[in-house]
Amino acid sequence: FFFEINKKIMENFPRNQQPKYISHSKRFVVERPKYSAQFFHVYMKRSQTLRPELEKAANQKWNCSNLGIPIRSKVLDSKEGETCVVIGEVYKEMSQKPCVLDDLSKELSLSPLIPQHKYTSANDSLILEDESGRIVLKGVIDSSISTLITGISVACLGSSTASGEFKVEDFVLSGIPNQSPLHSILSVSNSNSNDNYLAIISGLNFGKNNSTSLLELSLLNDFLTGYLNEEKYSKLASSIVRVVIAGNTFSSQSSGNNNNN
Repeated sequence: FFFEINKKIMENFPRNQQPKYISHSKRFVVERPKYSAQFFHVYMKRSQTLRPELEKAANQKWNCSNLGIPIRSKVLDSKEGETCVVIGEVYKEMSQKPCVLDDLSKELSLSPLIPQHKYTSANDSLILEDESGRIVLKGVIDSSISTLITGISVACLGSSTASGEFKVEDFVLSGIPNQSPLHSILSVSNSNSNDNYLAIISGLNFGKNNSTSLLELSLLNDFLTGYLNEEKYSKLASSIVRVVIAGNTFSSQSSGNNNNN
Protein backbone atom coordinates (compact mmCIF):
# COMPACT_ATOMS: atom_id res chain seq x y z
CA PHE A 1 0.00 0.00 0.00
CA PHE A 2 2.78 2.40 0.93
CA PHE A 3 4.64 1.77 -2.34
CA GLU A 4 1.44 2.30 -4.36
CA ILE A 5 0.92 5.72 -2.72
CA ASN A 6 4.57 6.62 -3.22
CA LYS A 7 4.35 5.62 -6.89
CA LYS A 8 1.33 7.86 -7.47
CA ILE A 9 3.06 10.77 -5.75
CA MET A 10 6.17 10.35 -7.90
CA GLU A 11 4.08 10.21 -11.08
CA ASN A 12 2.97 13.79 -10.39
CA PHE A 13 6.52 15.07 -10.04
CA PRO A 14 8.19 16.61 -13.12
CA ARG A 15 10.52 14.34 -15.06
CA ASN A 16 13.86 15.14 -16.67
CA GLN A 17 13.65 17.08 -19.89
CA GLN A 18 15.02 15.53 -23.07
CA PRO A 19 16.22 18.46 -25.20
CA LYS A 20 17.89 17.96 -28.55
CA TYR A 21 21.60 17.39 -27.91
CA ILE A 22 24.28 18.36 -30.40
CA SER A 23 27.90 17.65 -29.49
CA HIS A 24 30.38 20.42 -30.33
CA SER A 25 33.32 18.71 -28.64
CA LYS A 26 34.91 17.21 -31.75
CA ARG A 27 37.46 20.02 -31.99
CA PHE A 28 38.77 19.05 -28.53
CA VAL A 29 39.34 15.39 -29.41
CA VAL A 30 43.04 14.56 -29.80
CA GLU A 31 43.25 12.07 -32.66
CA ARG A 32 47.05 11.96 -32.64
CA PRO A 33 49.41 13.49 -30.03
CA LYS A 34 51.15 16.68 -31.11
CA TYR A 35 54.38 17.75 -29.45
CA SER A 36 54.75 21.18 -31.06
CA ALA A 37 52.29 23.09 -28.85
CA GLN A 38 53.85 25.82 -26.71
CA PHE A 39 52.11 27.72 -23.94
CA PHE A 40 54.62 30.51 -23.32
CA HIS A 41 52.38 33.17 -24.90
CA VAL A 42 49.48 32.07 -22.67
CA TYR A 43 51.55 32.44 -19.50
CA MET A 44 52.97 35.79 -20.60
CA LYS A 45 49.51 37.16 -21.39
CA ARG A 46 48.36 36.03 -17.96
CA SER A 47 51.39 37.65 -16.35
CA GLN A 48 50.79 40.97 -18.11
CA THR A 49 47.13 40.96 -17.15
CA LEU A 50 47.69 40.09 -13.48
CA ARG A 51 50.83 42.17 -12.88
CA PRO A 52 48.91 45.36 -11.87
CA GLU A 53 46.85 43.32 -9.41
CA LEU A 54 49.96 41.68 -7.96
CA GLU A 55 51.68 45.05 -7.57
CA LYS A 56 48.63 46.33 -5.71
CA ALA A 57 48.53 43.22 -3.50
CA ALA A 58 52.26 43.56 -2.75
CA ASN A 59 51.89 47.22 -1.76
CA GLN A 60 48.98 46.41 0.51
CA LYS A 61 50.75 43.53 2.23
CA TRP A 62 54.30 44.88 2.53
CA ASN A 63 53.79 48.66 2.28
CA CYS A 64 56.43 48.78 -0.47
CA SER A 65 55.88 52.42 -1.44
CA ASN A 66 56.40 53.82 2.07
CA LEU A 67 59.24 51.45 2.99
CA GLY A 68 61.11 51.96 -0.26
CA ILE A 69 60.97 48.32 -1.31
CA PRO A 70 61.40 48.23 -5.11
CA ILE A 71 59.11 46.15 -7.29
CA ARG A 72 61.34 44.91 -10.10
CA SER A 73 59.99 44.91 -13.65
CA LYS A 74 61.90 41.69 -14.42
CA VAL A 75 62.83 38.73 -12.24
CA LEU A 76 66.47 38.95 -13.34
CA ASP A 77 66.70 42.59 -12.17
CA SER A 78 66.91 41.52 -8.52
CA LYS A 79 70.28 42.24 -6.92
CA GLU A 80 72.19 40.11 -4.47
CA GLY A 81 71.40 41.03 -0.86
CA GLU A 82 68.81 43.68 -1.80
CA THR A 83 65.26 43.20 -0.52
CA CYS A 84 62.83 43.64 -3.40
CA VAL A 85 59.68 42.24 -4.96
CA VAL A 86 59.74 40.15 -8.13
CA ILE A 87 56.64 39.13 -10.07
CA GLY A 88 56.23 36.27 -12.50
CA GLU A 89 54.76 32.88 -13.28
CA VAL A 90 55.47 29.80 -11.19
CA TYR A 91 56.99 26.79 -12.88
CA LYS A 92 56.96 23.65 -10.78
CA GLU A 93 59.87 21.33 -11.46
CA MET A 94 58.69 17.76 -10.88
CA SER A 95 61.04 14.86 -11.45
CA GLN A 96 58.12 12.41 -11.72
CA LYS A 97 56.13 14.48 -14.22
CA PRO A 98 55.46 12.75 -17.56
CA CYS A 99 57.94 13.67 -20.28
CA VAL A 100 57.25 14.10 -24.00
CA LEU A 101 60.07 11.67 -24.75
CA ASP A 102 58.47 9.10 -22.45
CA ASP A 103 55.16 9.49 -24.31
CA LEU A 104 56.95 9.08 -27.61
CA SER A 105 58.76 5.96 -26.34
CA LYS A 106 55.44 4.50 -25.24
CA GLU A 107 53.88 5.26 -28.61
CA LEU A 108 56.76 3.61 -30.47
CA SER A 109 57.00 0.76 -27.92
CA LEU A 110 60.69 1.41 -27.43
CA SER A 111 60.81 0.53 -23.74
CA PRO A 112 58.32 -0.28 -20.97
CA LEU A 113 57.43 2.64 -18.69
CA ILE A 114 57.05 2.32 -14.94
CA PRO A 115 53.57 3.63 -14.02
CA GLN A 116 53.51 6.52 -11.52
CA HIS A 117 50.88 6.66 -8.78
CA LYS A 118 51.44 10.41 -8.47
CA TYR A 119 53.59 13.05 -10.13
CA THR A 120 54.61 15.04 -7.04
CA SER A 121 57.49 14.20 -4.72
CA ALA A 122 59.64 15.64 -1.95
CA ASN A 123 62.20 16.65 -4.59
CA ASP A 124 59.91 19.15 -6.32
CA SER A 125 61.12 22.75 -6.60
CA LEU A 126 59.64 26.09 -7.67
CA ILE A 127 60.96 28.45 -10.34
CA LEU A 128 59.77 32.00 -11.06
CA GLU A 129 59.92 33.08 -14.69
CA ASP A 130 58.96 35.92 -16.99
CA GLU A 131 59.99 37.08 -20.47
CA SER A 132 63.51 37.92 -19.22
CA GLY A 133 64.37 34.53 -17.73
CA ARG A 134 63.85 32.41 -14.63
CA ILE A 135 65.12 32.14 -11.09
CA VAL A 136 64.89 29.32 -8.53
CA LEU A 137 62.79 30.11 -5.45
CA LYS A 138 63.91 29.12 -1.96
CA GLY A 139 62.97 30.12 1.58
CA VAL A 140 59.51 30.20 3.17
CA ILE A 141 57.88 29.32 -0.13
CA ASP A 142 59.30 25.79 0.20
CA SER A 143 56.51 24.94 2.64
CA SER A 144 53.93 25.78 -0.07
CA ILE A 145 55.39 23.66 -2.87
CA SER A 146 52.56 21.14 -2.59
CA THR A 147 49.88 23.85 -3.04
CA LEU A 148 51.45 25.85 -5.87
CA ILE A 149 51.34 24.66 -9.47
CA THR A 150 52.75 25.68 -12.82
CA GLY A 151 51.12 28.79 -14.30
CA ILE A 152 50.20 30.62 -11.09
CA SER A 153 51.13 34.32 -11.03
CA VAL A 154 52.83 35.32 -7.78
CA ALA A 155 54.69 38.25 -6.21
CA CYS A 156 57.66 37.30 -4.00
CA LEU A 157 59.35 39.44 -1.36
CA GLY A 158 63.00 38.57 -0.75
CA SER A 159 66.49 38.91 -2.18
CA SER A 160 68.85 37.16 -4.57
CA THR A 161 71.64 35.00 -3.17
CA ALA A 162 75.22 34.44 -4.28
CA SER A 163 74.18 31.07 -5.73
CA GLY A 164 71.71 32.75 -8.09
CA GLU A 165 68.57 31.72 -6.18
CA PHE A 166 65.89 34.03 -4.81
CA LYS A 167 65.36 33.64 -1.07
CA VAL A 168 61.67 34.28 -0.45
CA GLU A 169 60.66 35.93 2.82
CA ASP A 170 56.98 36.13 1.92
CA PHE A 171 54.77 35.87 -1.15
CA VAL A 172 51.29 36.90 -2.25
CA LEU A 173 48.87 35.80 -4.96
CA SER A 174 46.65 38.07 -7.02
CA GLY A 175 43.48 36.69 -5.46
CA ILE A 176 40.21 36.41 -7.33
CA PRO A 177 38.18 39.25 -8.92
CA ASN A 178 34.94 40.47 -7.41
CA GLN A 179 32.20 37.98 -8.15
CA SER A 180 28.68 38.87 -9.20
CA PRO A 181 26.10 37.44 -6.79
CA LEU A 182 24.29 34.36 -8.06
CA HIS A 183 20.61 33.72 -7.57
CA SER A 184 19.67 30.67 -5.57
CA ILE A 185 19.43 27.69 -7.87
CA LEU A 186 16.38 26.53 -5.93
CA SER A 187 14.52 29.58 -7.26
CA VAL A 188 13.93 27.50 -10.40
CA SER A 189 11.38 25.53 -8.43
CA ASN A 190 9.38 28.70 -7.79
CA SER A 191 9.42 29.99 -11.35
CA ASN A 192 8.11 29.02 -14.75
CA SER A 193 11.59 29.15 -16.28
CA ASN A 194 12.42 26.68 -19.02
CA ASP A 195 16.17 26.95 -18.41
CA ASN A 196 18.24 23.80 -18.64
CA TYR A 197 21.06 23.04 -16.21
CA LEU A 198 24.37 21.23 -16.35
CA ALA A 199 25.33 19.29 -13.21
CA ILE A 200 29.09 19.15 -12.52
CA ILE A 201 30.07 16.61 -9.88
CA SER A 202 33.38 15.33 -8.51
CA GLY A 203 34.76 13.33 -5.62
CA LEU A 204 32.66 10.22 -6.23
CA ASN A 205 35.56 8.08 -4.97
CA PHE A 206 34.26 4.78 -6.29
CA GLY A 207 35.89 1.88 -4.48
CA LYS A 208 36.33 3.72 -1.19
CA ASN A 209 35.58 1.44 1.73
CA ASN A 210 33.28 3.85 3.53
CA SER A 211 29.58 3.42 4.26
CA THR A 212 29.13 7.21 4.36
CA SER A 213 30.18 7.54 0.72
CA LEU A 214 27.58 4.93 -0.27
CA LEU A 215 24.87 7.02 1.38
CA GLU A 216 26.10 10.15 -0.40
CA LEU A 217 26.08 8.35 -3.74
CA SER A 218 22.57 7.11 -3.09
CA LEU A 219 21.37 10.63 -2.29
CA LEU A 220 23.07 11.97 -5.42
CA ASN A 221 21.38 9.32 -7.52
CA ASP A 222 17.99 10.09 -5.98
CA PHE A 223 18.48 13.82 -6.57
CA LEU A 224 19.54 13.51 -10.21
CA THR A 225 16.70 11.12 -11.00
CA GLY A 226 14.12 13.22 -9.15
CA TYR A 227 13.25 10.73 -6.43
CA LEU A 228 13.80 12.82 -3.30
CA ASN A 229 10.04 13.01 -2.66
CA GLU A 230 10.14 16.80 -2.43
CA GLU A 231 8.67 18.83 -5.26
CA LYS A 232 11.17 21.70 -5.30
CA TYR A 233 14.12 19.32 -5.66
CA SER A 234 12.33 17.19 -8.23
CA LYS A 235 11.55 20.23 -10.37
CA LEU A 236 15.18 21.31 -10.21
CA ALA A 237 16.35 17.80 -11.09
CA SER A 238 14.01 17.74 -14.08
CA SER A 239 15.90 20.75 -15.49
CA ILE A 240 19.26 18.94 -15.39
CA VAL A 241 19.91 17.69 -18.90
CA ARG A 242 23.59 16.72 -18.71
CA VAL A 243 25.94 15.48 -15.98
CA VAL A 244 29.69 16.07 -16.15
CA ILE A 245 32.01 14.07 -13.88
CA ALA A 246 34.90 16.45 -13.20
CA GLY A 247 37.52 14.33 -11.47
CA ASN A 248 38.29 12.14 -8.46
CA THR A 249 36.02 9.43 -9.82
CA PHE A 250 37.91 6.55 -8.23
CA SER A 251 39.35 6.33 -4.75
CA SER A 252 43.11 6.05 -4.34
CA GLN A 253 42.40 2.99 -2.18
CA SER A 254 40.74 1.19 -5.08
CA SER A 255 43.47 2.17 -7.57
CA GLY A 256 46.07 0.57 -5.32
CA ASN A 257 44.07 -2.63 -5.15
CA ASN A 258 43.62 -2.68 -8.90
CA ASN A 259 47.33 -2.35 -9.46
CA ASN A 260 47.96 -5.32 -7.18
CA ASN A 261 45.40 -7.38 -9.06
